[in-house]
Amino acid sequence: MIHCPAEVNFTVQQDQPFHGACFDTGEQKSVVGRAQAEAYYRYIGIPLVIKTDSPKVYKFGSQQRRSIRKAKFRIPYAYAKNMNIALDVVDINVPLHIGLDVMDEYILMVDTVDNRLVCKDPPWSAPRVRKLGNVYYEWDYDIM
Repeated sequence: MIHCPAEVNFTVQQDQPFHGACFDTGEQKSVVGRAQAEAYYRYIGIPLVIKTDSPKVYKFGSQQRRSIRKAKFRIPYAYAKNMNIALDVVDINVPLHIGLDVMDEYILMVDTVDNRLVCKDPPWSAPRVRKLGNVYYEWDYDIM
């Protein structure tokens, strides 16, 4: 079972916009809630595509949720570079969480002192924002 933070400070309406990627150093594995997965696919203008079923179970506070599917996400992280990742989708209101698994793979860190998302190799950094109780990386659709 994979432990994730409790569902707090995050409410997604069915037609709410995509909020960006939440970089969460307290999460072992990356995951996304169904409403934000659907919002991401609306944001990029294509229908949500189911990749495969996933047997993973995630724990959010005292609740356990089984992944309902995997979906592909393309997240820009540096000039002309994207993370192409498949994330488990759970039927609970949580943002698109980028956990330590993906941050380690892409050599990323969150610098909460200078408010930056940082990569060590190759070296670069990008501003990040705090919203909905989490640290987010936002980008414009044009760079995707």
